[in-house]
Amino acid sequence: MKNMLNMALEEFEANQKLESRLEQLLKKSPEGRVEMTVANGRPKFYLISRGDRKYLGRNKAGLIQKLIEKNYYKQLLRETRKIQTTLKRFLNDYDPEAQSHVYEQLHVFRKEQVTPLVMPFRDYAEKWLSEHRARAAANPNTYPKSGEFITNNGEVVRSKSEKIIADLLQRLGLIISEETLAHPLQTRDLENMIRRFFFE
Repeated sequence: MKNMLNMALEEFEANQKLESRLEQLLKKSPEGRVEMTVANGRPKFYLISRGDRKYLGRNKAGLIQKLIEKNYYKQLLRETRKIQTTLKRFLNDYDPEAQSHVYEQLHVFRKEQVTPLVMPFRDYAEKWLSEHRARAAANPNTYPKSGEFITNNGEVVRSKSEKIIADLLQRLGLIISEETLAHPLQTRDLENMIRRFFFE
């Protein structure tokens, strides 16, 4: 679901830039609009401006093009603004944690009777840490240190990516130690957990 939110944000930002560009192009467009008729398979163009209708000959090809582009810009701007209105409504109403809140708001005795199909991230992370700390204790790391990085919590880890993950979990209120990060398999699993939360 977070992919959906990211896509909506990216499209909203792209449309903001497009909307601004279209507004600038329309400011530079000539006054009036173009009207087209077809006679004997050939188009004829007329300038409609301030209530007047004036034929535009071949010598006005540049003006004709600009007026046709102006009409395109106006239609594209109108559709872009419609999309922006829809995206604003979606971004205002969408709560990526709404499903997990259903379980979180249950009474503690009701939680005991329910296996959550959508687990709150904090519960998922704490469960993961509990399981992998047990695995770390049973399978101590035997790999030599190639370097040391200090986390914000003062723990020594072996790579910059481990430091980033450890600092992130600490900010979320979860304590992580070198023993949990030490084993290469555990590190990959932890990265998968972070990826699952932020990018799926």
